[in-house]
Amino acid sequence: NQIAHVNCGNCKMLLMYQCGVQSVKCAVCSFVTSIAVSIYGIVHGT
Repeated sequence: NQIAHVNCGNCKMLLMYQCGVQSVKCAVCSFVTSIAVSIYGIVHGT
């Protein structure tokens, strides 16, 4: 299982998540950041 990183869409905290998830919830501010995926892999958080 691979781990990826994205910045929270609200507070900009660096978040770690398992590849393949569609979103990740920030433990600091509870904002849910969507993970954009393309045929080439992870693009960025939105």
